[in-house]
Amino acid sequence: MQDLATFISFILVFVNQIFELIIVREIERIISNSKKRFGIELTIAPSINELVYRNGVFPVQGVRPVFSSIIDILEANLSKFVFTALTTHASKIDIQYNETEAEIIAEIDADTITIPYVGRIDKIRESNLEDAVANISVHEAGHAVIYMLLMGLAPLQLKSKVASSYASGFTFPHQIHETKENLIKKIKIYLAGGIAEEIMFGQSYASIGRIHDREQATSFAIDYVRKYGFDEEFQANYTLEYAYAMDKSVTDLDVEKMLTRLALETKEQLSARRELLKNLSIELCVRGSLEASEIAAIAAKFGLNAFVKEEGFLKIHDYHKALQEGLERP
Repeated sequence: MQDLATFISFILVFVNQIFELIIVREIERIISNSKKRFGIELTIAPSINELVYRNGVFPVQGVRPVFSSIIDILEANLSKFVFTALTTHASKIDIQYNETEAEIIAEIDADTITIPYVGRIDKIRESNLEDAVANISVHEAGHAVIYMLLMGLAPLQLKSKVASSYASGFTFPHQIHETKENLIKKIKIYLAGGIAEEIMFGQSYASIGRIHDREQATSFAIDYVRKYGFDEEFQANYTLEYAYAMDKSVTDLDVEKMLTRLALETKEQLSARRELLKNLSIELCVRGSLEASEIAAIAAKFGLNAFVKEEGFLKIHDYHKALQEGLERP
């Protein structure tokens, strides 16, 4: 299976490179024709190549969409640029695409021509982006609410939109000293994203964005039982490869029960903070990014106090104080 996946990945990379080469060759043809026919030197920025690729590359449809996109994006607008250059006796045109403003820009000596342009596929993605960001915002807000509730800290940062045309989220935590208690808390924090989606959108519309979270939560639960001996019923280390006599499956039911119980507890805790979850989600959806102080301020409005600590802060039990108190007792 691994070899097959590697082969498929190689084929996909190869196909993408072929399409990139086709785009480069077509743009080179346009540049050459412009020089021969009008004596005008064109400079086409990589942003144009990227625009063509995004809106024209569909391997199953062959090369026709690529050529159509080049005509639509570049050749259809080139006549206006060339006309301006000829009437102003300019010999060079620099063409680029401003993704933020969604404009094709041509610099012709002292003149600048801008043409509003949003690719057909970009339009579709843009219409979907709003929904994707809303989904991700709820997911990340779920992590953040349980993180604040259990750790007493505001996450360093929340993101639900990492670029103008790309939705992706993360919750930036602090360093957490791993103990029996903190492992349980970390499991619940990881489970909270998917559970938040269920609370806000209903179980049927919870996304598969929880996959990595559940892998991490399961890994912590397995280590809790099999490796660290935090479950009193299983004191042997069930991760030792050389301990063939150990039947690792005997711990499976315990791990499953543990995750099920923690998922239910997390859902109860999030449901009790539903207004905070909703408002934090909305703010993150609108802004795309929130810093620790902003997250803490929103939480405080709903009665949840979370400390703001800098990056590099280690969340650890006050062992020194506990030790001193133990020594002072008779």
